[in-house]
Amino acid sequence: MAPTAEKPAGPIKRVRRKAAANAESASPARAGNSVSVEVLAPSAPPPERLAGGAIRHADITMFLRQLIMLLEAGTPILKSLRALSERGEKAALRSLVADIAQHVEMGNTLWQAFERHPRHFDVVFVNLIKASEASGTLVTVLQRVVSYRDRREMLRKRVRGAMFYPVILLVACFGAILFIARVVVPEFEDMLARDGVRIVKFFLTIGREMQMKRLHARHHDPLKRWKLSQLDYQALDKWDDFSRAIERTLARSDSAPAPWTVVRANDKRRTRLEV
Repeated sequence: MAPTAEKPAGPIKRVRRKAAANAESASPARAGNSVSVEVLAPSAPPPERLAGGAIRHADITMFLRQLIMLLEAGTPILKSLRALSERGEKAALRSLVADIAQHVEMGNTLWQAFERHPRHFDVVFVNLIKASEASGTLVTVLQRVVSYRDRREMLRKRVRGAMFYPVILLVACFGAILFIARVVVPEFEDMLARDGVRIVKFFLTIGREMQMKRLHARHHDPLKRWKLSQLDYQALDKWDDFSRAIERTLARSDSAPAPWTVVRANDKRRTRLEV
């Protein structure tokens, strides 16, 4: 049984060697011939995280733009990558470009070097570079990619700017409602009580059995089934949590001048008469 070789992990480096036939063990027909052997040596895997900090979307766009300028000037790809790996502003970007240049120097294509870093170069980008290298339109494709990345970054900034005002408005409204509920309303109650106004506060509540009975009746009534939703059924499992939250709310908002009056509302007719 012939031994099987395991597939090397990661991109590979292709090396060709000449093996001379052994005159003592080889047959006379093969004596003096040479055999071409292709050895596949696995390259080092890509680093999990490059040293020197994070790389932003704009940094990758700037790197591609500089690469286009060097390629348009007639500089070879490997020499361009080496130059950018030494003159970059950020250490992390220099490490990224140096890794790409090292992989290209080992005999791999440019798209294979980009493929090693899916965090910065997605599948669409890698396939575009692969097609452009095969067709000889690398500079043109890179220019279009850079233009697309610029438009996407501009659109992202516009969306963030458009969302800034609504978020600030929601935060301000929430703060105003919280201030009114915690400060203004209690003071308003005390002021009315000092003026001799009698404040009556009712809270209508029902038991768990009555709640299940009403849900069951609505579920089997075609004219009332539209009132139900999935939240009504899920609330049954959180009945105790809701009850504790209601008790805390009543305790915090209860005061001597304006106490809460809890009314059991299992029977709707009696509740209307009592209230």
